[in-house]
Amino acid sequence: MERIRSPLLITLYALVGKWLAAILFSYFLLSNSLAADLPSGWQQQYDSAKHAQVFRPQDPNADILIKYYPKESMDTSDISDWLGIRVSSRKAPNGEWQGDAEVVRDTANYAHALRRFKRHDGELRELHAVAVTADRDQVRLAIMIKAQNDPNKNLIKQGFQILTNIYNVEKNAAVNEGRKKELETNPPKIKGMKLGGRIKAGRYVGSKTWDDEVRSLYEVVLYESGEYEFTGGYDESGHFVYSQANGRLNLVDDFYNSSYRADENFCVYGFNQSLELPMIYARDGNHRYRLRWAGPVDRLSPRQRKQLKSLKRADDPGYQYVTEPGQGVSNDQIETILYTYEDVYNYGGYKTEEAIYLLMKDGRVRDGLPVAPARLDVAKSRSREPGRWGWWKKDDDGYRFSWNIEQKHFKAPSGRQIRSLPIPAGTRLSGDWGSSSSFVSLDFSDVSFWGVYLDDNGRFKRYRRNTKQAGGSMGVGPLVTAHSADEFSAVNIIGNTVGGGSSTRRPPNKNRIGSYEFDGYTLVLKYDSGVVKYLPTFALNERFSGIWFEGGYLSKK
Repeated sequence: MERIRSPLLITLYALVGKWLAAILFSYFLLSNSLAADLPSGWQQQYDSAKHAQVFRPQDPNADILIKYYPKESMDTSDISDWLGIRVSSRKAPNGEWQGDAEVVRDTANYAHALRRFKRHDGELRELHAVAVTADRDQVRLAIMIKAQNDPNKNLIKQGFQILTNIYNVEKNAAVNEGRKKELETNPPKIKGMKLGGRIKAGRYVGSKTWDDEVRSLYEVVLYESGEYEFTGGYDESGHFVYSQANGRLNLVDDFYNSSYRADENFCVYGFNQSLELPMIYARDGNHRYRLRWAGPVDRLSPRQRKQLKSLKRADDPGYQYVTEPGQGVSNDQIETILYTYEDVYNYGGYKTEEAIYLLMKDGRVRDGLPVAPARLDVAKSRSREPGRWGWWKKDDDGYRFSWNIEQKHFKAPSGRQIRSLPIPAGTRLSGDWGSSSSFVSLDFSDVSFWGVYLDDNGRFKRYRRNTKQAGGSMGVGPLVTAHSADEFSAVNIIGNTVGGGSSTRRPPNKNRIGSYEFDGYTLVLKYDSGVVKYLPTFALNERFSGIWFEGGYLSKK
């Protein structure tokens, strides 16, 4: 039989052959790379529409699905950013998302994420995602969808094994494709520290040493947002890069990991097992930096302060439900502002945890008070943030609250209760009201004072002072003392072989001084810089020996 040699048919066969070859190549590449690691009882299929490899249990009643997607170009510098964008931009499978994605950067080559959603039938589900890159240029994505409370623990364990095996698939593929691998190496081990784990937001304080002698003091704040900020004159801030799996932490300058001298220049985060505290350890040649957790975050992050500065009204830090001054809650609508407090022990000392509650005469209570009562739009607040509002009752033991609409299970808030008093309009006070905090260990101390001076001419001046000491323990090494205040800072070093000091003065800051006006539960601060703040306030007794001022309790000195 004579063969048909039509050019049209030849072209058609060629196109079909290329299409079929592309599909089969993708299928066999993925299936061959995983076949040896697939647990028994699982099956794999190829999704031609998504060009993805699909894994399911053979049991038709099992409700779990895993997908491998083909590699693509990583269009961001960090793999956790890439994964966060992919997970956040996806639609919830047959339902709606329940909150944002939780993304963790394990290393520079590996990140994982979790996002919960509710299906249209009401079932709660989870999407787990893994992103891997061997060369930091091409990246692969794998996802797993499962029920939130799947009772089949063994099946879930197998599912996670398949999900995370995408890392081996990517490494093997990089070798087969001739791509140059660029894998993050583990940092050096530090005696007495367990490296890695979730970062605990807070203030980290410590010293820089040379041959075990203290040379200077450091304090850095790590924020939940991923920001960092050095204080005490260093004034560096930015976003840290952290590998949760091995503890590598990159901040700035000496707190970084060198790719050339990895054993001499590195920075790690972990848990100090002897101190039982989170800790930052860094080395820069012969210098050693040891900063331990000293307390929770006590300030807004740099990004939050920038946002606050951009607002026209400084008394409204992003809170939406406000009125014009004087058109909110009047003093005669308020039962009281309840102040609660309790002392909690942390390593190095005690701290006071405090809270305030706005109790209104209509029987409602609000947890917290972000603005002055005179500016609070109660109707909008109750409508749009109902979780902040509850109901109150009073008995011989004090006030009790219920936070559910059925008004059941009234319970006293934690801590001791003080029923506050309004400060009458026109009141003038004179003196120093302040507070303090401290952290003390064997070779380090950190003591802070802050407060306000008030005079009977209606003027105020805020202040903050801090003293840190390190070294000198049992006569070993020099004693380093650092003092800082609003307009002055100094460092002194005293030791057998080293000594000296330095000091700096700064001009007065108009954002710390101005005039004040009390009006019941509202405080108006008019700063000399032109900023005007409307804030909640109250007294804890008729002598005004304790007042609520700018978001905290201050006692008269």
